[in-house]
Amino acid sequence: MPTHQQNSRFKNQMFHTWCAPLYIVGILVGLVLVARFIPPPPAYLTAEQVAALYQENTMSIRIGLFLAMAFTSLLAPFSAGIAVQMMRSEGDRPVLAMTQLINGAIGSLVLLIAFMIMMIAAFDPSRPPEITKAIHDMGWLMLLLPFPPFCIQYVAIAMQIFQDKAPKPLFPRWVAYFNLWIAISFLPTGIVGFFKIGPFTWHGLIGFWIPTISYAIWFMVMFFTLRTAIRQDQNEL
Repeated sequence: MPTHQQNSRFKNQMFHTWCAPLYIVGILVGLVLVARFIPPPPAYLTAEQVAALYQENTMSIRIGLFLAMAFTSLLAPFSAGIAVQMMRSEGDRPVLAMTQLINGAIGSLVLLIAFMIMMIAAFDPSRPPEITKAIHDMGWLMLLLPFPPFCIQYVAIAMQIFQDKAPKPLFPRWVAYFNLWIAISFLPTGIVGFFKIGPFTWHGLIGFWIPTISYAIWFMVMFFTLRTAIRQDQNEL
């Protein structure tokens, strides 16, 4: 029978797992319903149009970005939950687990900074339109350009799964291929800085929608598979 300490450890890991759906809900509420930043403002907007966007929706944008920043902090605990389970397979030198955890934390920080920059754009919408647009552009580019930490995180998970030869693997093998597919879908975000019109922009199909949808699906898949791994770990005690 699991001890009190083991039960507490199980509950702590489950809490970290639930950070994933909480993050998705928070982002949907903050960016979609409140700030109305999804769909994204087109990259081709003029300085005057961007300034008008912030002037007409100042408070809703501020509140929405506040929520986005608050819930983005949940990414690091979720990465920690994945790392703890990966360590079960790797043993006493869990380099892949650490790689996943570090890059997950970096990804959380990158998104947090991007939302902070957008908040700065909304801080004083009466400033010259050119300045507001520059800050606005910086925020959106910061949100999508830094794809490498996310890709490294997903590749580390895939490598761990491929190397797991246990009778009861930590994650199903298809999850490894899934993580590689997600990493590939993120690559086009690295070129959103080259385009203002078309599918590769920060509001386009390839530059935004495909990686964003893939990102949401990744959380759902990893949430359910991580819960299964934690329960399997608890049952083996």
